[in-house]
Amino acid sequence: MENFTIRPILPEDASSFWGLIHRNRERLKKYFPITTDAIQGMDSALSFIIKRLELSEQSSSYAFVIEQISPKEIVGYISIKSIDWKSGKGELAYYVSKDHEGKGLTSFAVAKIISIGFGQLGLNKLYARVGKENIGSHRVLKKNGFDLEGVLRKDYRNGEGALVDVHYYGIINEAIGVKS
Repeated sequence: MENFTIRPILPEDASSFWGLIHRNRERLKKYFPITTDAIQGMDSALSFIIKRLELSEQSSSYAFVIEQISPKEIVGYISIKSIDWKSGKGELAYYVSKDHEGKGLTSFAVAKIISIGFGQLGLNKLYARVGKENIGSHRVLKKNGFDLEGVLRKDYRNGEGALVDVHYYGIINEAIGVKS
């Protein structure tokens, strides 16, 4: 993974981020309908990024890009969102470009964000809600030490309008021993 980096999203990423969404819109709209509805062009990509930066300033969400170093291109997005500081937990959300699936990049990004969440942010727990048919995401989470904690029935209305079951995965700080 030496040709990739994980870093906070920036306003100057708007063009490349728009390209990521545009190229992957069909596959993203099912599980990221808010993002795909919000980002319809370069201006809305910039607005989306600015909103993520505002949420970061409020300590309620942190957004990162997965960037290919050479050639330079944003190939994915990962965030810790819905942070509940009282219980010290946050939800992971992530996706990579279809051109970079199946190469270990998502697992690499999730590992980095676990380190940030537990190390820099001092969270106690990270969790992810994944559609039951999203086998790749199940693998990524298990590979990174997440445990399946339950199935939430008819818990999420996807981009196709269907209420779907989601698998709830969690990992606690003690499970991997990251010092906060």
